[in-house]
Amino acid sequence: MVVVSHGLDKQRATVPAKEIELAKLRKRLYEANPAGPHTRGIIMQRKRKRKPTTDAIEILDRRYYAGRPKRQAELEQARLHAAIAHEIYALRTKAGLTQGQLAARVGTSTSAISRLEDADYNGHSLNMLVRITAALNRRVLMRTVPIVRRVGKVPAQRRRLVTVAE
Repeated sequence: MVVVSHGLDKQRATVPAKEIELAKLRKRLYEANPAGPHTRGIIMQRKRKRKPTTDAIEILDRRYYAGRPKRQAELEQARLHAAIAHEIYALRTKAGLTQGQLAARVGTSTSAISRLEDADYNGHSLNMLVRITAALNRRVLMRTVPIVRRVGKVPAQRRRLVTVAE
């Protein structure tokens, strides 16, 4: 039985030729560049430098949505729901009303207004939006736009999905 530890053959107490060649190579590399990529006598491979992260949204878009039409459709749907919820909240707070006061004006419950202001809520109805905007002396304005596949960043003015006329 032969036990090899630290490059030594314990039975013969000699260093294998392969280990001697590696040691000579390490020595030559170290002498050529003492500040080189050597750590405890082991030749380390240099890691490739990555491009610095500049836009997290772009990275997430590329990683999770690029080339996945189903996920892109879900994202657009979520953006629409978030925009509607945000618009209801903004109108209510601009009018200086609590959820309960708005609910009383609309003729619904406080929890219904709370749900409508939740970006994760999927039950927005046009009838309820009209009732809320009427209670706030506003009206709903709808427009349709062609579907454009995003190639790069979308300007902020094109991101707004919901408009309430004054």
